[in-house]
Amino acid sequence: MQKLLVIIFSILFFFILILLFVINLTTYEKFVLETARFISLKYGNYQQFKEILSPAVFYRIKICLFILAFLNLIILFLILFKKNIIKITANLIKPILLFPTWIFKSFNKLNKNEKIFLVSVLLIIAIQRFFLSINTSVIYDEAWTYLAFTSKNPLIAAFFYPASNNHILYSHLTQITKFLPLNILINLRLPAFFIGLFSSLVFYFCAKQYLKKFGLWIAFLMFSFAFPSVYYGFAARGYSLILLMFIIGFFAALKIVEGKKKYWYCFSLSSAIGFYTIPVYLYPFVTIILFLFLSFLANKNRSEIFHLIKHISLACLLVLILYLPVFAVSGVQSVTNNKFVQSQDFNIVFNNFSGHIFKTLKFFTAVEYGFLLVFLIIILVIYVLIKGKFNNKSILFFSLLCFLLIPVLVFTHRVVPVERTWIYLLVPLCFMAGKIAELKFVKYLLALVIIFNLFNISINWQKQMLWYDNICEEDYEQGIYFTNYFKNKKVLIVAKNRMNTYLKFNNKLYKQNWEIHSKMPDKSDRIVYAVYHTSEKNIDKNLIKKGYFKNYYLYCER
Repeated sequence: MQKLLVIIFSILFFFILILLFVINLTTYEKFVLETARFISLKYGNYQQFKEILSPAVFYRIKICLFILAFLNLIILFLILFKKNIIKITANLIKPILLFPTWIFKSFNKLNKNEKIFLVSVLLIIAIQRFFLSINTSVIYDEAWTYLAFTSKNPLIAAFFYPASNNHILYSHLTQITKFLPLNILINLRLPAFFIGLFSSLVFYFCAKQYLKKFGLWIAFLMFSFAFPSVYYGFAARGYSLILLMFIIGFFAALKIVEGKKKYWYCFSLSSAIGFYTIPVYLYPFVTIILFLFLSFLANKNRSEIFHLIKHISLACLLVLILYLPVFAVSGVQSVTNNKFVQSQDFNIVFNNFSGHIFKTLKFFTAVEYGFLLVFLIIILVIYVLIKGKFNNKSILFFSLLCFLLIPVLVFTHRVVPVERTWIYLLVPLCFMAGKIAELKFVKYLLALVIIFNLFNISINWQKQMLWYDNICEEDYEQGIYFTNYFKNKKVLIVAKNRMNTYLKFNNKLYKQNWEIHSKMPDKSDRIVYAVYHTSEKNIDKNLIKKGYFKNYYLYCER
């Protein structure tokens, strides 16, 4: 093992040194030109690309390569002279290698009825999400991901972070599935589909260790059919990965508190993967750290606090290495200080906080008064903790802590995040519901509420989706209309940037014969008609009333 690691890191070190040597001998102009050729950039986009890959970026790339070489040298030194590093590396790799075995063994331990129940639910989940996947039109962020990253060179997503839409690891996964012989949209959504199914499976096996049968079924069904799980179980975004990583981190933390030290590496690894998917994994990461710290402090276990610091450092080191390409090209501030994470005025955050909470709870439950269910579950958890009805209180404390930290995180960060930022809270919420279901006086009531919720989501799916993703509502509805109305027609369309993203994607998806522009092209042989001025037979009255078409134009041939 030691020899293998020495060979790997030696090769990496000399490869980085060669890159440093070449880049220091290369002029800025030549570097931009060769990079443009490498990523197969079209000639017309070269000047725009040059603005992105500025001299400042060229300088940052040199700095980051130097940092990477330095880190590589330190790791190589530790491998040669500190045998612990080999053990740490092996322990980091082990959870990945043993994960399939753990799944297989966990399934084999189930009795016949449990196996039938689990397989049946997973089959229903798969059918439901695949149906939604093929019947739900593309959403803006999916279209943007495909056009900006999936359709381009695989290295683009690893280096460029123009907006928080870039869920880096998910963008990498779509580079694999894009080659499948299916349509663009299905290929784009397949990683989320399989990760979502896997998340339900992992949640079931983890929760089974802490919940009785009825409570487990309640928690599992609630988790698998909640709106966030269903939506991000097929939509091509990275939130399904965030959910999976937090399931692993959540239950790893419980095992660590129980004294099982091998789960430390599950915590470090899942944290690094979560961060590499979306930086908002900071919230669940901080929550897990605080829970572990408070647990060790309460038990006066100072040696474990040292382990906590060590594994936080390990996770941060992995994140730094993964993000170095982004920091080099897009800069540190593209991640740490973009418009979505910049601190706001305290009064703005304070005034919007209560509304944000109610919207977030509706996001979880898909009903207007869903917050009542969540509040009821939290109140009952507090009740059973006070009464001491359950032996293992640390599990419920952890679940409760996840929710109690919401105001702390919001007011400390001074940002009112989008509702999906809190998707990881679905894990403790379902776990608490499962635990409460063990109380006789609420179990059947809770079951009825969950069944009603599942039914409501099924019949009001699109309404909930557009309420939640309201920024995409205009694009979604008029995009579907444009796509259907102009299908198989040769047209020139002028639209705003957001709508352009949608139309360009559908142009590829349905192989339309469209020309799409963001500005009026100077073509004297064509007559311009504003779309909302065309006859009522062509455009839906309701869409005109909503003002959807006031800035979109159709070019028709003479």
